[in-house]
Amino acid sequence: MDPKLIERLTEKTLISCLEYGIGLIHDGMTDREIAVVKQLFKQDKIRVLVTSHQYCWDLTGQEAACSLVVVMNAEKYCGQERRHIEYDIPSVLQM
Repeated sequence: MDPKLIERLTEKTLISCLEYGIGLIHDGMTDREIAVVKQLFKQDKIRVLVTSHQYCWDLTGQEAACSLVVVMNAEKYCGQERRHIEYDIPSVLQM
């Protein structure tokens, strides 16, 4: 693991997960933290990347070269309809 990249992080949970080769990307992260996790994944420094539906659209090409994708709970809450709806096909394919 590149210590220079890890020094730029402040989130203790993220740092702990990265030590075990697991990266996280979620809405509460800063742009810097997201960039570090993406770079580590691209460099094969972490082997598992856990992310939300929104961020899978930001991962493209080399950033997201993976061999297995697990989609858990293939539905989201729609506030306008006040119910859970399934993800559309393009979203599932992007994931």
